[in-house]
Amino acid sequence: MSTTDKRPRANASAAMSAGPTGSETASATGPAGGHVQTYGTSLHPSTPSSMSSPALSRARTASIDQLLAVVEDATESSLLLPYAHGTAADAGSGAGHAHPTSASTIFHAASNAVNVVMGLGVLSLPYAFSLSGWALGLAGLAVFALLACWSATLIGECLAAATSPPDGPAATPSSGSLDRRLGDRSTGSIESASRDSAASTVTVGSRHAASDADHGTKQTRSHMLPSTLADMAALAFGRPGRLIVTVLFTMELFAASVALVILFGDSVQTLFPAAFPHGSSHAQWIKVAMVCALIPATWMRSLKVFSAASVVGILSLCNLIGILVYEGLVHTQTPGSILVPAATTLWVPANATWDSVAVAVGLLFVGFDGHSVFPSIYRDMHAPQTTFSRAMSLSYSVIFSIYAITACCGYAMFGTDVLPEVTKSLALLPGVHPLLLRLTIWFIALNPVTKFAMVLNPVNVLAERTWASLWQGPAGGTQHQPSMGDHQPHRVIRTLTALAVLGVAVAVPSFDKVMALLGSFLAVSVVLIVPFACHLKLYWHRLGLARRAAGCAVILGAVCICLFGTAGVVYRL
Repeated sequence: MSTTDKRPRANASAAMSAGPTGSETASATGPAGGHVQTYGTSLHPSTPSSMSSPALSRARTASIDQLLAVVEDATESSLLLPYAHGTAADAGSGAGHAHPTSASTIFHAASNAVNVVMGLGVLSLPYAFSLSGWALGLAGLAVFALLACWSATLIGECLAAATSPPDGPAATPSSGSLDRRLGDRSTGSIESASRDSAASTVTVGSRHAASDADHGTKQTRSHMLPSTLADMAALAFGRPGRLIVTVLFTMELFAASVALVILFGDSVQTLFPAAFPHGSSHAQWIKVAMVCALIPATWMRSLKVFSAASVVGILSLCNLIGILVYEGLVHTQTPGSILVPAATTLWVPANATWDSVAVAVGLLFVGFDGHSVFPSIYRDMHAPQTTFSRAMSLSYSVIFSIYAITACCGYAMFGTDVLPEVTKSLALLPGVHPLLLRLTIWFIALNPVTKFAMVLNPVNVLAERTWASLWQGPAGGTQHQPSMGDHQPHRVIRTLTALAVLGVAVAVPSFDKVMALLGSFLAVSVVLIVPFACHLKLYWHRLGLARRAAGCAVILGAVCICLFGTAGVVYRL
């Protein structure tokens, strides 16, 4: 069983029948003696004939919602490593959910945010500047950093709306409404279905069971507060909001997995150019070898063994920035010198096309995506209503500074001839220190190896749960219910998912195009559209005209960026 299956938030069946202590048996008994059987987080009664049609519908709805909850938790665990005080899985398991035992400070939260947000998108920033020019590149980088920081603070306000409801007509939904909107992460909808199934035979025992369930609901209501971005979307828009955000998360992680495979292939090709010449079909076998070697790692349900390896990503980025600055200052001739810069343009190059500018926009924005785990950082902080916004301002100031240094140094050193991955340009630089160069590229190459299984894990969880729900028998049927202990389906599903990633990486071998699509479509949706839309929905009656207009303008601009950037990338494929 995976670590996400053991979490109290996802294990709704245990909470359904729990009494005041919340630790009773993990199944509820109906009037006919049938049990509500559990499969991961999907709940289907073995005796559906005793359940009324509305109750059966609610049970099925709860089953789908619990599936989405597991995927969100797996997404959070994959992206937030290492955590400020333990792993994200520990944070999501309920420890410190409402009252963290060791609340993080502003510095800890900012450090965690920097670790989550900064990623492989930094490799393409100099190339984005070569497509957009100095003016548009720096302006876009600054504007995107400000918008991302603003939306991060709005996430804090939306989460605060659930913990401290504002006064007036824009107050957070009442406890009953909160049960309905967040019941898919709690026990409300499932308990309601369980009580309806026992309504046909009202006995003393069933009344006691219902009373205990009600008491358990009150006990767990303090744990029903939004803890993920999908929770926030559900609070604002109900189940459709949760479903949309979960789908975006899954697509985002799948695209990120594709980018990791492409980056590994490009890095190995740079290290061994004689064995894998540029443009050779043999280079594709590097990706095949990587995915085949890492498929057994994707079979693991617990990925804690990879958590320590996340430091490789931090070291690779620090090493990249260090070698860029060092080589740029040491070299006194173009290309490769910061003191004697290469040919650059202030504005958009004269030979630029609309699709190249669209790709540049996506590459500039992809590096600011990390909002999916900000709710975890928020709930781990002490007094987050006053400290979270300061932590986000500090983190994005650091991120913007690092991105600006990398982009400016890389663009000044190689000019308009910089390659989509700045490490490739470094490898072609004459006189570069060979040891530093190989160390940098090896760090970049190891980064995908350590992250592939973690990033792909939520996609695998969704595939497994979907397979399980499809193979469960229809209402009243007796079809065999698969067990998650069956290793063969588990491994087949995860192997097929990894092979699907490999297929896309081979079909679209361009790292910059994948990252641009990730930034234009998925990152813009998660970073801008979702937080601003949720904030407007929750606070509409409390916001002034200027705030409403600004929020609507940002959403409209984000939609335009999404359409423009996505169209440009698709056009260049």
